[in-house]
Amino acid sequence: MGQWYRTPNALPRVPDPPLSSIQRHHALRCASRVTNDTTDGDLTLNKKNNVNDEMKRRPARRAEPAARLTKPQLRIERIYQALRREICLLDLPPGTVLREQDLADRFEVSRTPIRHVLGRLANDGLVESRQGVGTTVTTLDKAEVFDIYLVRAALAEVIGESDPAPATAELLESLRALSRRCGAIVKRKDVRGYGEINLDFHVVLYTVVRNRPLRDVSDRLFYQTARVWFQVLPEMSWERAVRDLQDEIDEIEDAMERNDPKAIGYIHRNHINKTLVLMRRIFERWSDAAPAA
Repeated sequence: MGQWYRTPNALPRVPDPPLSSIQRHHALRCASRVTNDTTDGDLTLNKKNNVNDEMKRRPARRAEPAARLTKPQLRIERIYQALRREICLLDLPPGTVLREQDLADRFEVSRTPIRHVLGRLANDGLVESRQGVGTTVTTLDKAEVFDIYLVRAALAEVIGESDPAPATAELLESLRALSRRCGAIVKRKDVRGYGEINLDFHVVLYTVVRNRPLRDVSDRLFYQTARVWFQVLPEMSWERAVRDLQDEIDEIEDAMERNDPKAIGYIHRNHINKTLVLMRRIFERWSDAAPAA
């Protein structure tokens, strides 16, 4: 696919973004499977929670209760979300080496919780350990992008069949705010701003998904491909790209306000498929323009 990212000389010192109430709720759900280690404030897997216990705590077809995070757990979740966001926005582009001590110094924690965060990012497919190099940010090839988008489209339709939670007034206002942010950049090219809106929209949309397997898999696949926008946006009509994203946000907001869960899934699926078609055309054009080996 060619190199579409810059190679940094040093790890950027990006201020950690505060969590909105929607993002905090998302963080609580993501971290609900970990517990605090009283010896070091580290996060460790709660090995005592088996499937039967989990089912007892979560009766069928009810909203998943929010977990209570301790301060160490919330700090680790912030680190995880900050690094994941930086990877998706290419602050940490593919090939960047993530050194434990550098990250520990940056976030003012020990190396132990950093290892836990890097392990989660590895499970997400965003980093990998390479012998003799260390932990590096991964990249995706064209075939992987297409495969992931096909699965994402299939999963999106399931949202309407998985008993999503009703949208709250706060969530609907979050969608309206995202639409306004699209309107603010439609006439001025702000690629990073587009990427941030896309990331925030995913968080808000999947707040209503209480089917944990669906949410976890969808999260992982979304964040693996979120970086691709920085490659394809220069090849697209800027106004059309922003309007397409704004249309999806507005259509989802309308479906949620009407309490039409099936429409939410269909709308999201259709926009993912539309993006896939556009990406295929762009990648094919690049292939045709590439010199013969």
